[in-house]
Amino acid sequence: MDYLLLATDYPPQVGGIQTYHSHLAAALQGLGRQVHVIATEHPGWQAHDAASPVPVTRVPTKGGKPAIYRRLRDEAVRLARANPAPLRGLISTKWSPEAPGARQAADALDVPWGLFGHDREFILHGANVLKWLLQQYLFDKTNFCFAISNYAADNFRRAGVPDARLRMVGCGIDSDRFRPDAARAAALRAHHNLGDALVLLTVARVVPRKGHLTVIQALPQIISALGPARPVKYLIVGDGEHLPALQAAVAARSLQDSVIFAGRAPDADLCGYYTLADLMVMPSYDIPGKPSEGFGLTFLEANCCETAVIGSRTGGIPDAVDHGLTGLLVPPRSPQSLARAAIQLLRDPDALKAMGLHARRRAEQQFTWNLVARRVDAAFGELWQSNTQ
Repeated sequence: MDYLLLATDYPPQVGGIQTYHSHLAAALQGLGRQVHVIATEHPGWQAHDAASPVPVTRVPTKGGKPAIYRRLRDEAVRLARANPAPLRGLISTKWSPEAPGARQAADALDVPWGLFGHDREFILHGANVLKWLLQQYLFDKTNFCFAISNYAADNFRRAGVPDARLRMVGCGIDSDRFRPDAARAAALRAHHNLGDALVLLTVARVVPRKGHLTVIQALPQIISALGPARPVKYLIVGDGEHLPALQAAVAARSLQDSVIFAGRAPDADLCGYYTLADLMVMPSYDIPGKPSEGFGLTFLEANCCETAVIGSRTGGIPDAVDHGLTGLLVPPRSPQSLARAAIQLLRDPDALKAMGLHARRRAEQQFTWNLVARRVDAAFGELWQSNTQ
């Protein structure tokens, strides 16, 4: 066995971190490395793990984070000692509760370990001195801190991690899975009675920080600027806690005919939704005490379907959106700026098409899971080489 990956956020749970590390595990395995994931139990895990190409062992979640990290640690030690091949390294997918377990398992097994940072989750200690001290201890003891974006790397530096132990590994996208799907797009356009309307699309959990409300606030200005000849529709794909508030905001602005709540889409429909959209918009913003947008995989998913995007200048989004080439970046929580950007692009279909084509090429060349896995593997390879010299 080469790598043990410790994860409390892992499929069948849905989210960016879950997607990231399931693809990382598969990509490391694609390099010829033997990978085993140790994850926590969540509804549907049995069916997921039975179909997973990467072996997964589950531990219960009862007892809170201290109990979870001990279970992760004990299972990591058990699996490593049961396997005759030397372990290349342990990978902690977040700083808590995975990292304490990874640290103790690495000590017991005398192997290196690395810690991933996605956004600012590792500096949100809420002025809790004990939590801060634990973070500093873990950052000091890890062999590598892996950043998925420049934003995450800067947050590691703010937390005191030296560049010598910092590795920028970036993010990936499955460009074979995400590609234009004109047939499904046409079916979905008919299903939602979109006709020839220009479509703004957001694919995300319906939670405040994703910025759905900013789009709704910008929509009247966009509709007015484009005029009745080209109606504009806003299609929201996803579900979540903020749905009633968004429905109320739509009603307050009499936008019921312009906003469609499609609910959570099956995976088979995602490429169709991205393809039918003229623009994918997700103007995320920071909420004090909550994680930021670490990267925004949905931007790359849309780009792979040759759809331009609009994101906000926050978190890791500027790494995902190449401003002026694959889409536009706007200030967060600024409906006026979002409206101006959307109007600019929707009025220029040739520019939109060129952006979409460039965006797919960029995703294919710069954002592959193979590249991410190679960067992670190379970091551990540095230690292997130094130990054998």
